[in-house]
Parts: sequence; C-alpha cells; structure tokens
Amino acid sequence: MNAVTRNWAEYAPALLAGEDQSIINLLRTGPFAAFENWAARFRTDLTGWHHGLLPGEGSLRLERDGRSLGLVAGNSVFRMITAESGADLVTLSREQLSHAVDGRYEDWAGSNALNLLLAGHAAGLPADLDLAAAGTLPVAADPASGTWTALPDLRNRSHRLLRIECDRDAPTRVLDCAAAGAPELITLPSRARLVAPAPRPRLRAEEYDEAAAVKSFYEQMSTGRAVLVIASGLHSPGGPVELDEFHRRLVDELYGETPGMTPPLAEVWSAARDRLDPGVLDGHVRMLRAEAGAVLPGLSRLLQAPWWQVYDFTASGVLEEACRGDAALGETVEPVDARTDYAPGQTNRLRVVAMHGNARDGSGSVDFGVPTEAGGDPRSLWFQRLKSELLERPAVFMAASPSSPALWAALEHAALEENADRYPLFVVAPPGSAGEQARMRLKGVVHIQQSPEEFAARRLQPNVQSLKDGKQRVAELRSATRQGTGISLVSSLLDSARKGSSDFLKGSDPTWGDIKGGFAAKLSVLDRIQAGARKNGRGKYPVVLVEGRAGTGKTTALMHHAYRLHREGRTVGWIDRDTDIPLSEIKRQASRIEFDTIIVDDVDIFGSRAASLLASLSDGGRTQVIAAIRTTRVRELDATFSPKVVSADEPLSDDDLGSVVKVLKKHGLLGLLKEYKWPPRARMEKLRDLCERSLLAAMIHVVSGKSFEDKVRSDFDDLPVEERAIYSVMCVLEADQVYKRRGMEQEDLLSVMTPTVSMARTKRGIEELVRSKYLVRGEGGALYCRHRTIADQVVGSVLKSMPDSLAMAVRLPLQFYAGQARHIRDLDNPYRRIMIRLLNHTMMRKLGLGPVLVRAIYDSVLDELGDDFHYWLQRGEYELERGDLGVAQNHLESARGCPGGADDFKVSTAWGAIRLSRSAQRPEDNELRTKALEAVDVLELVTVKHGGASPHTFAVLSKRGTEWLEAVQPLLSTHELSDLARRITDVMEKGREACRDNHTFLDVADRYAPRMTKLFERARGVPL
Repeated sequence: MNAVTRNWAEYAPALLAGEDQSIINLLRTGPFAAFENWAARFRTDLTGWHHGLLPGEGSLRLERDGRSLGLVAGNSVFRMITAESGADLVTLSREQLSHAVDGRYEDWAGSNALNLLLAGHAAGLPADLDLAAAGTLPVAADPASGTWTALPDLRNRSHRLLRIECDRDAPTRVLDCAAAGAPELITLPSRARLVAPAPRPRLRAEEYDEAAAVKSFYEQMSTGRAVLVIASGLHSPGGPVELDEFHRRLVDELYGETPGMTPPLAEVWSAARDRLDPGVLDGHVRMLRAEAGAVLPGLSRLLQAPWWQVYDFTASGVLEEACRGDAALGETVEPVDARTDYAPGQTNRLRVVAMHGNARDGSGSVDFGVPTEAGGDPRSLWFQRLKSELLERPAVFMAASPSSPALWAALEHAALEENADRYPLFVVAPPGSAGEQARMRLKGVVHIQQSPEEFAARRLQPNVQSLKDGKQRVAELRSATRQGTGISLVSSLLDSARKGSSDFLKGSDPTWGDIKGGFAAKLSVLDRIQAGARKNGRGKYPVVLVEGRAGTGKTTALMHHAYRLHREGRTVGWIDRDTDIPLSEIKRQASRIEFDTIIVDDVDIFGSRAASLLASLSDGGRTQVIAAIRTTRVRELDATFSPKVVSADEPLSDDDLGSVVKVLKKHGLLGLLKEYKWPPRARMEKLRDLCERSLLAAMIHVVSGKSFEDKVRSDFDDLPVEERAIYSVMCVLEADQVYKRRGMEQEDLLSVMTPTVSMARTKRGIEELVRSKYLVRGEGGALYCRHRTIADQVVGSVLKSMPDSLAMAVRLPLQFYAGQARHIRDLDNPYRRIMIRLLNHTMMRKLGLGPVLVRAIYDSVLDELGDDFHYWLQRGEYELERGDLGVAQNHLESARGCPGGADDFKVSTAWGAIRLSRSAQRPEDNELRTKALEAVDVLELVTVKHGGASPHTFAVLSKRGTEWLEAVQPLLSTHELSDLARRITDVMEKGREACRDNHTFLDVADRYAPRMTKLFERARGVPL
C-alpha cells in the first residue's frame, strides 16, 4: 500500500490515468472489499450509473420534466488506508472527476441544473474548477471545510433531506427539509469571476479513405459473424416517415413546440400514451408503416448479405414487406417481433428482429419504451442479446443521416466508451458535416460515407468474394449451432487441436494437444483399459466402465486410449459433456457411421438412460465401447447393468510415479519435489504420499507448493469482486453438484451477469479470467472452468462457506435461463434442460443453502415461470423434503393449476406424497385420511399407466404409503387395513419387475417390505 501513501508521487500519474489496474484491484479487494460488496447490491437497480476509476466512484444523471440533476461520487479517502493516516492524504483530483463522468467534468456538469459532488472527506478541489460555473454543490461527511457542505452531526440528526428546486425562470435553490423547524436554505457556491476560456483548436477534418473503410468492412463480413442494426434509411421517397421524424412530430403534438433539449423518444412515447387521444396517437404511428410499394428496390440485396442477425429499429415493417414480395427471401429470412416473440439460440434462417415492433396495427403493436435492464420479457431479452452481440461481433449500423438521434440511441447499446477492445463498428450513412464526421471518429466508429441505398447497390453485390465466403461461413455456423454436438471423430479433434501446454500439469483439464504433445504421462490404468476392452470368448466386445474418484485421471486415460487407437487406423468416436443433441440422435449417428470404438467420458451425464445408451452403442458387442464415471455416480446406472469394470483408483505403480516425475522434470515443474534428491526413490515416494487424495491434487500441490484445498481457496480469494462473481457462476454451472454439461457461450455469460455487472465490465473480467487461466476458451469459443474437479471444490467448499455468494451464483444463471426458456416446452432444448436442472430441489438441498436463500432464488423467477408447472413442482418437492407440508401442498396445487400440470405424472406423484404425509402426521383427522385414500388411488393409477417410466411413483407409494398406513392402522377396520396393505404390497412387487434397474426404488422396497408384512399380520389378527 506504499504506492498510495509513501510513494504516491511516483505512482500517481499511472494510477490516476487508469493504467495501473493492479493497485486499483488491490484497493477493491482489500480495504474497500466490504464496501464494494455492500454497494454491488444497490447498483443492480441503478439504471444509468457510470463506474469511475476508484472504489465507490461514478456518476448518475437523474432527469425530471426536462431538467437533470447530476450526482457524482468521489473517493477522497482511498489513500487513508491505515489507522495512522492523517488528513494530509485526503485526495480528490481532476482525473478522478474525469473518470467518474467519462469526460471533462465541466462539459458533463454543464448540461445539468445542479450537480452534487459527494465525498467521504472534504478535500482540496482542482484549482481550475469553478464550482459556480459548473453548477456544483460539494457535500462531505466530515465537518464543513471551505467550499464543502457538511452532512449534519449524526449525534443530533441522522441525515439531510435535500429538496432541489429547478425553475427555468429562477435560480436553482437547495433546501434541507430535515432541519429543525422550517426548511434550511443551503448556500450554493458563489460565482467566481468569469475568465474567457482559451480558444480550443478546431478538429481538422481528416481525409476520407473509402477504400480502407470498405476493405475493413469486407474483412469482417467474410467471417459470417457480423450483425446489422438499422436505424433508418430504408424507405423510398414518399414512403413512411423515419423514426426521427416520428419522434419530432410526437414532441410537437405533445408540447406545441420542440423544447430546447429534446426529450428522448422513450420519455415522449410514455407521455404520448398517457395524454394523447388514442386515435391521434394511432395516426402518428401508422405514418411509420411501410406499404408494399414503399420498399427500396435494393432491399433484397441487403437481406441476402451474410449477416448473423439483423436488428431493425425503424418499426416500419419494411423488411417484412420485402420478404413478402420475394419468395426466395421468404424462405431464408425469419421476421421476429421483439415485443412478443423470443427464442434462444439460432435457426437456419436469418432472423430480422423488429426491436420496437411493427406499426402495421397502430400504437398497440409498437413499444418505444426503455426495456428492463435484466427483464425476462421478450423485448428485454432481445435488447440484452443485442448488447452482448455488439460486444462479441462486428456490427454495421445504417441510418439516413449521421446526426440521426435514432442512430446514436442504437449506438449507445454498443457501450462505446466502456468497450475499447471491441470488434469493429461501421456506420453506413451519408457524409454529413465535418463535425458529424469528427464525432464518429472520436467514438472509434468507421464511417462509410454512403446512404444505405447506395451502399446496398454498390457494396453488397452477390459476386463479391468476401460476401461469398461470409455466406458459406454463416451457413456453417448456423448448421453447427442448430445441430449441436454429437459423437465427435477423434481424428477431427486431433486435427483441430491447439498445441499442448504445461497448463495441464498445473491443474487444467487435458486437451488433445496435451495428449499429442506428451504433457500427460501414460499410466498403468491405460493398460488395464486395453486389457478389459478385448473381445471375449464369443468374439464380442464387453462394455468397459472406468470407475474412479474425481481427479484420478480417468479422462486423460480415455484420451490416451483413443489416441492410441487412432494411430492404429481405427475409427474412434468421442462423447463427453460437450454433447448436447438428444439421445435418439446420438444413437442414429452411431448407426450411420461405422465406428470401431466409441468412448464416453462422464457417462453419468445421461442419468438413468446411460446404461441403455452404452448397450445401444455397443450394438451387441460389435463396437468397442468404453465409458468413464465417478465412483459417486455409479448408482445412477441401471441396477442390472453389468459392464467390465476397470478401477482408476488403484494406487499408482512405481512406473506410474516415475513417468509423472519425468514429465514434471522435463517441463521444469518439479516444484517441491526438487528438494527430494536422495535416495533416488525419494521423489517417487513423496509423490506417492501426495497422491492419496488424487493425482490432480498431487500435481497442484507439487507445482504450487500448496495443498489442493488451500490453492483453490487462495486463487478464489485473490480475485477482484466482479471477476469472483463471474468465476462463481461458471463453477456452479460446471460443478458435479449442479449441472452435467461443460462450457458456456460468452454471449450467454455476458447476459447472465447483466443484473450485477455491465456487459463491458463482464467482458473485461472474462478476458482477465482467461488470461490468468481460471477459465479456458475452447476451440469453438465457448468458456470452461480449467478443471471440473476445481469447480467442484469451489462450489462444495469455498462457496458453501459463503452462502450469499453461492445463492447469487445460482440465481443469476437461473434468471437468465428462465428468461430464455420460459416459453420452450421441448425437453431436448439445451436452455430448457439447464433451466430445469437449476430449479431442481435435490440440487438446492445438496448445495446446503438455507430455506430463506432457496426460497429467494425461486422467487426471483416467479414472474417468468409462474405458469410453468415444473417450477411449482420443484418448489413443492423442496418444501416436502423439508417437512413444511402446508407450503408444499400450496405449491403443488399451483402446479396442478398450470397448463398440463393436472395431467403430469410427476406432479401427481408429489401431490400424492404430500397428502399421505399430512395424514400420517394427523391420523385422527378424517378429512386428511379421506384425501390420503384418494392419493393412494391416484398413485396406483400412475404406476399402472406409466410403469417403469416413473420409478419415483413406485418408491413414493411404497415408502410414504407404508408410513401412512402404520400411522392410521389403529383407526381402520381389519378389512380396510388388509385391502390397503395388499394394494401397496402389489405395487412393491410390480415395481421390482418394472423398476428392476432403479437402485432407489429397490432400496425403498427392501426397507419397507418387512414393515408391510407386519401390517398384514396385524390385519390377520397376529399379535405384533
């Protein structure tokens, strides 16, 4: 901390310029960590907040009735970080103010009626800052000092309540309404003698290099990743009005004339809906509407270009009209109304998204309001997606004029100031004035100085090679996105693999480059796999199952085996957590391609269907099939499944240990083993001791000098607050306790973090996490934790000790996936699958979160999922497991009231379980006993109708039915007891056949059958 105290003069220039992020990060995670955590909770709902340089710094502009109030927070105490710090360290520099408002302070403050500059301690202000000229009232928490207004002595009064009166015809007044008696007038800084500012040099117009601009545009279009954003300029003369003209006309209609500062369209639209006659408003809206004859001739060429996605802000429906008039476009373009339709992922058609809706039906079919920053409605989701794509993809904006307010409103979504390392952004618009060109240049935008019509005619000709390349690439990308990942050819994985690295030896998951490059030692388990996979006496391959604890090298061994088979000329297929196509598609793919061997890593991702999948892939022993599974997951496989088991948990042999030491030595990573030089076996014996937990833990201990647990904890603690939040979410999504698939697209992760961190800051955090090897970017661009076992440790140990942080790491992705999948019913959709997993009541309990936090997580998606019976089912099951039967019943009744809920056998099963449990608690209640009898009927019917497809129903009736019958049996007649005991016993016996592969049911049946036998004896009059 000497950098901000004793050596301040040396470090100040770089720190205040924002160039020394290491010191700033230390401030955020050290002395200001508690403050940052506290403030983050409140910034979630603070729309428009701009973060400054130091912890707590930033600015916000509040607007009301055409006037604005500026709030600026300055950290004047960042150097006072030790107990002995004196007032001489109080600092508030011009650079801090500039970062807080993202520009020259006076320029930002000048557009506001008043500005409040807030600081913890009164500080000397920049000498050239004229407070009166800048309309600024400085307020500090300590006693008044010079020009600062103090907060009150907190022993006498807890706060000031400031009333700010801004009248165009009178000076601004500030009154403290919390003062004793009448409101107290606060004196504003007096106006200093005005000094004429020195003339600023005018920006010289730069020569327009059209060739360079167009070349750069074609380079980006050839990638097939560019998005198009249309603000205006697509209409023929005499066609519909442009959005800017519509905005101006609404202003005139509302106010009679245009105010000096034109209110934004969202504000005008809100006022117009409240105050204008609906017929008048409809008339204005319909002037936006495009008719068939108002479509520019070159518009079809625009839509035939290789765009990844098109966002239309015109509200005219002009692009939809173009598709109606062109049969070819109708097959390749999918118009989408952002107000009502949202679907995650991609299709094989170009989506043209009407961001404000379509004016064809008047004011009821458009919306120009500001979408909710992290809302779950379709329009908010599209705006979130636009923002993430503008960070992750090159983009082209089109407008009729470079000064178009609609254009600049659309450009705001690109976060130009926050995102310095963004992909190129192009604006296609006429040249405009020298000032407009300078504005583009200063924003870092490439201005292609042509009208959209001219640009489409000249630059989007179908014979341009870059556009041809882009079309092919976008088709490939859409196909890959649509089809998902199935069985990968190992030959392809090896061909596309990046060069291996020593990251594997430091605790990262193995890559195919690591296998080829010799970074992963070959261990004896590889020989055991090869021996177990040989054909049996009947000439058939057995299914081999490699079992082992987390981090024992199962994946590495399978990859080595696959690589060995590949070099022998075999056709080898690979399935792992990247696989996201339906099981039926995997089986069809296996039947189409004649694989010699198929290897399945982490086969438990397929749950109860894993054993049947392996049997299908084996094709009666004709195909060699090898799978890996964690020891803790073996019971998820069918009870009757009998594979050839190979253990990965056997102690490492001397040869194994020698191989590991040799690889570590080769790459200069002997670490703590260096000191073990004599006797010759000393290094091997030390490594053997370290391997007691797992090989992964041992490698991390050797290289880092810390135990696995301490290393994971210290790495987590070293992260700044925002990066820690991003990393926590990724660990939750990859941890074994939560979800069974690897990786996340960066665009999705940007949206996940939106409620707490801006997308631009999230992107910077992601890049830093990748750079520092917490996250890994896969071949296709998806993000992964460096090792799933590390993710397990973060969730199961680190975050478990921080329940609020763990709850946030679950809540954020759940909110995102609930928004994406709320209208999706296809259970094979990856967004729907992840949402269902994150809702799972068993997962919530395994995470160890308390009921208050779990209920808050569920509540956070109530608006999105309130009509989804699966949501209420999981809530009910959670409360049932906790024993809160009243709340559980309420939730299950809600589930039954949702579309499809009353007919869902899982809902019926949980509903029946609650009724049986409530009656067992109060056996003397006749009404509850009658409802329990109904539950037995319903559960019995489910077992008949769904059989082995619902083993949980068999288990519920066997367990809870027996417990209920034990509780109520004194109140039943001998006939009633005998009949009910027989029915439940019959269900148990039928379940042993129908659910013979299900461990859970078989365990229940074994435990409860003897208790049911006693009930039978009681019914026959045998003394118990």
